[in-house]
Amino acid sequence: MKIPLLLIALLSSGAFDFALAGECKNVRQQGENVTRKAGTYEQMKDYIDRNYQSCLCRSENYKEFKEEVEAITGSPNAANTNGTDINIVGAHCEIVIAKVETGCENINALSSLGKLEHYQREDCRWALEKLNISREYEDVVYTDSFTDSMRDERNKRFQAADDEHAQNRLELDKSNPEYKWECKKYQDMFAKEGITFTEEHRARYKCY
Repeated sequence: MKIPLLLIALLSSGAFDFALAGECKNVRQQGENVTRKAGTYEQMKDYIDRNYQSCLCRSENYKEFKEEVEAITGSPNAANTNGTDINIVGAHCEIVIAKVETGCENINALSSLGKLEHYQREDCRWALEKLNISREYEDVVYTDSFTDSMRDERNKRFQAADDEHAQNRLELDKSNPEYKWECKKYQDMFAKEGITFTEEHRARYKCY
């Protein structure tokens, strides 16, 4: 009875928007209906309760951070949420900044609001480096003063920035535990099916 009482207290406190709570209730009801029909409700009941709590937690955090993240990034879909596997109502949910967009110059402000993907700081560094290169030529790029040699010089600088970025991203991807987990998942799946895991598969599933 402890969890339902906590839920009632939280919902009645006004901490959550009732429309959002309603969506979470619908998800919970669907889970109950499916598992009752399958005869697995008792085994899945705790999971359904935790999933419901996590849904409420995500709703609260999303509402709290969404506008601020979007104001920095200029993107209406920049703030996503990953609910933690929680056992009590109100546990922390992780805010993931899915799109930095135009927010690269404010990357530190974004990182204080939520979790950046493992590559986003590097992507921003690269984007800003290329932007700064472009700015050096912006006064002449559409004039007769922009000679072929200047264009070649600019393009070489762009290429050098691209090459450095590609190497940095590769190193970041190699150290990313999520990619390692994904690779292992597909290797095990292929082995179970008796399928050879080729170099093409290694490249596709980022097996470094």
